[in-house]
Amino acid sequence: MLAIILTIAITAFEPETSLVRYAGRSAWLGYPGQYPVSICRDVVVYLGWFSDYGAYACYAIWYGRRDRHPIEGDVRWLDFENIYYVRGRYPSRPSIAAIKRSRFFFAAWDGRDGPYRIFLLRAEGVRTYLDIISSDTLHSFTPSIHLDTDTTLHIVWQGWTNILYKNFEHGQFSPTITLSESPYAINPTITSFGDRIAVAWSALKKGSLFDIYIRIFDGEWQEEIRVTSSPGSSRFPVIAYDNTGILHIAYMDNREGGFDIYYTRFDGESLTETLEVSSPGDAIYPSITTTPDGRVHLAWADDRDGNYEIYYKIVGEEKIERMTYATGSSSYPVIVSDVAGGLWLFWQDRRNLYGEIFYRTSPPKKERVREFASPIVYPNPAMGKIDLSEPVRVYDIAGRYIGTHKGSITLSPGIYFLLSEKTVQKLVVITQ
Repeated sequence: MLAIILTIAITAFEPETSLVRYAGRSAWLGYPGQYPVSICRDVVVYLGWFSDYGAYACYAIWYGRRDRHPIEGDVRWLDFENIYYVRGRYPSRPSIAAIKRSRFFFAAWDGRDGPYRIFLLRAEGVRTYLDIISSDTLHSFTPSIHLDTDTTLHIVWQGWTNILYKNFEHGQFSPTITLSESPYAINPTITSFGDRIAVAWSALKKGSLFDIYIRIFDGEWQEEIRVTSSPGSSRFPVIAYDNTGILHIAYMDNREGGFDIYYTRFDGESLTETLEVSSPGDAIYPSITTTPDGRVHLAWADDRDGNYEIYYKIVGEEKIERMTYATGSSSYPVIVSDVAGGLWLFWQDRRNLYGEIFYRTSPPKKERVREFASPIVYPNPAMGKIDLSEPVRVYDIAGRYIGTHKGSITLSPGIYFLLSEKTVQKLVVITQ
């Protein structure tokens, strides 16, 4: 007999916590696609926000760090720190990317230095470095930064009318390149899967109407792809890769009158669009993330009940969960996942007049799978080729979803887990 403990994500969120609250001033997050929240490989959560500093005309960039995952105990927030404040420069809309546990991270924001420009902070323990990475002559806004698996930092931003990109690798910045071809492009966001990079943005088509575009780097930059051709306006795209390299895109669109949330799946060749959230009010500011079980998680702000509140669902499922019950508006949700499959949901809230930041978590749960006697795979251990007696979902040792298979398949050497409707089995593949 063989019994295996399988860890899977179950979306049961813990009660909300008020994280950032000032006396007589406000705290705000950046747009969801800017990634104001980042989780490093040590499952330490980094949060970036901006606040009005005394007078509403002055702003400061802050960051906070939460150490350890809630299922491990001894959880606390550390280092609530003002990392940039210069009167008159109006720093706002930060994006953050975490490297590791002890204050190693990047933070980017826009601020005024003559024209609005993009600032990048590199925190390396006790040392910090501040660079201005945008042009001296162009207004630049809303940076989005992302670290790939090789810790190369990728940066996109709106350079007045175009989407611009550069990276930071081995201590050097690459040249800036223009990604967008449309006459006016805004709200960029970026993510990666291995060496593949995806960037999405909204581009003006006519009047005040926008469509969504993406551009993929896979050895070289591919031609831009138009995701929507809506009679309305498609805005604020957010993107996430899953463990199989499928790109998931969500955005708000008012083609039916009010804003709804649409979702598009891109497998590298074709785009498949669905209406994911139809609201009697307006559904706005989506945020998505993926977990190791293959699910895509969606959060957004919605005024279907007369007040903007945060809602959550799993893409492709009907159930919608209301996450906030506040007297003031709750908006700009950011949902992220960690390597263990836990979910972290942040948002800004005006229930107490001034803007605050709240969050909720859904830590991964452990579920015991019953013992079973009959194997679903033969032979085991195997040398490459194996035979499956029934359809199974295949995961590697890191929990990454490989695919669903039946019959004869070939796998590279390693340890795998096979999940069917009733059982789970460990598989060892060895070399000849």
